[in-house]
Amino acid sequence: MDRRSPPLTPPSFPTLLRVNASVVWTWLAVSTITWAVQLSLGLGHPSQGLALSSAALPAALVAVCPPRIRRWCMLAVVAASGLLAAADAMYHQVIGDYLPVRAFLAPGQAWAIRGYAAGLLGAGGGVPALVVAATAAAALLSRRPGPRVSRRWHTALPLAVCLAGSGPALGWAWLVSPGAADTQTGGFLYAHVVDTRRIVGESVMSRDPTPEDMDRVFRFVERRDAGDARADSWFGSAAGSNVLMIQVEALNAWLLDAEVEGEPVVPFLRSLAARGLAFTNVFDDTHQGRSSDSDYLVMASQHPLERDAVSMTLPNLDMVALPDALRDRGYAALSAHAHSPGFWNSAMRHERYGFQTSLFEADLGPGESLGFGLVDRVFFERVVPHLAALPHPWLTWLITLTMHGAHGPVPSSFQVLPLGPLEGSALGNYLLKAHHTDSALEELVDSLDARGLLDSTTLVVYGDHTESYELDMAWVERAAGVASLRHEVRRLLLDRIPLIIVPPASTEGVRFGTVGGLLDVAPTVLHLLGAEPPRSFLGRSLTLPGPGMAAQASGEVVGDGLMWTGAACFTFPDAAPRPLRACDDLRARARQQLEVSWLITRYGLSGRLDRPTGPR
Repeated sequence: MDRRSPPLTPPSFPTLLRVNASVVWTWLAVSTITWAVQLSLGLGHPSQGLALSSAALPAALVAVCPPRIRRWCMLAVVAASGLLAAADAMYHQVIGDYLPVRAFLAPGQAWAIRGYAAGLLGAGGGVPALVVAATAAAALLSRRPGPRVSRRWHTALPLAVCLAGSGPALGWAWLVSPGAADTQTGGFLYAHVVDTRRIVGESVMSRDPTPEDMDRVFRFVERRDAGDARADSWFGSAAGSNVLMIQVEALNAWLLDAEVEGEPVVPFLRSLAARGLAFTNVFDDTHQGRSSDSDYLVMASQHPLERDAVSMTLPNLDMVALPDALRDRGYAALSAHAHSPGFWNSAMRHERYGFQTSLFEADLGPGESLGFGLVDRVFFERVVPHLAALPHPWLTWLITLTMHGAHGPVPSSFQVLPLGPLEGSALGNYLLKAHHTDSALEELVDSLDARGLLDSTTLVVYGDHTESYELDMAWVERAAGVASLRHEVRRLLLDRIPLIIVPPASTEGVRFGTVGGLLDVAPTVLHLLGAEPPRSFLGRSLTLPGPGMAAQASGEVVGDGLMWTGAACFTFPDAAPRPLRACDDLRARARQQLEVSWLITRYGLSGRLDRPTGPR
């Protein structure tokens, strides 16, 4: 036998551990990172079986590396796991879920928000960083070659053990539907296993809906069409007017009534609500895509997907949107957003919505900025000349940025609101941002008035989603008058955004308590303009009689005088407990609407419903 060849006899257990120390270390290190992430997010202890089983997958990657470079493979795999854990922790703090696998296909998105992401990491990233540092030290110190053993003992055996160890995570991910998988307690790696399984499953799905799915969609649309869309005096009350829609970042409904040190936070928005149509029960029905979900809800009147953002999953989706509904009436369509056109695939998304012209950060030029882009006052100033040059009638959609989190220090020019004990806090900074945006909106409206545009323009202001990150929610709950209610009820009642519509020359305010969501914004605007909504729109005008409904992809729903928090049933709005079965019909209606919307989105059916001749 060649003396240089390793012995074929089984080595001792200590020797096996030594030659496979990098594999064992990787397995334990990734498991430790999993626990650290779970605990730092307040999710409790992860499922030990699923967490350990999932950690076997990165350990398997180390097992297939040649022995001479295995320690560097260990360092690379643990470092990559630590970075992924940090990204998941940041994403979870904002969205409430782990980073979707498809997000890794667009790394430029992460670079565009690098400063924002760094502000979210906080102390939760400490343990992964320590684990990675310890792994680097171990890789540098383990320079002595280990005992020479047969390939079966330093590759085949550890790989087989790792693959067997990953069996529970892989098997459970395959057996349990992605929607039912408990990724919150299974750990971040298990969540990615489930997400990958879902993507693989979707990739083998037919690209065409089944006849049963099509029949289900058509029957739902026909039942909705059977109602009288003109059953109120508001239909056509703003016919022929221009439409200026302003999507305000992170604007909570409670801000309209909020005061600090005796001064209103958003006095101009409060005055708009007093002289326009104020819709007081519009719920945030965005999901994992947040602002991009808001776009889709408002422009296409469709729900966000159950997983992932439509803007990332289906960037080329053919759809019928609000500009399509107004094109035949001669409306020019302009959108503007002082951010990167690539973020959330914004440029592509706006084009698919049907906007003929879209302005982004490069088009608007440099100026005073905060966070992602121009402060709202400068943004509005830059947009007004473009808006004034549009042929009448026009639809303009402006998307603000200033109120986006994280809520760190703000420019000195913002500090014109007395904050008292809130000075320097995240909540205080958020209120200062809101006050700035409110003043910027007032200046925008004054500018339109000075140019003679206000008397022919319907103004639509709404929040893209609610905001709670970093805020002192105890203060918010007291300010909103919900502090005495149960936690899940407080959370749902605070999940409302303002929607204010001011038709031309409107001076007398009207309040509507109809329950709805962003899904209903476009149908309401079209109703006021005297236009029928496209058949694919699932929302309804909030001026119409009836209780309305706000369904969220996460399972909560409000309507019919009831609200389902995801676990309990209550009356709405007085929050009296009801038996679980009292919400069954409401939940069934919401689920049906959500599932029909997902079918329309997944298969791009809006064109088939509204454009029989095919996509544009």
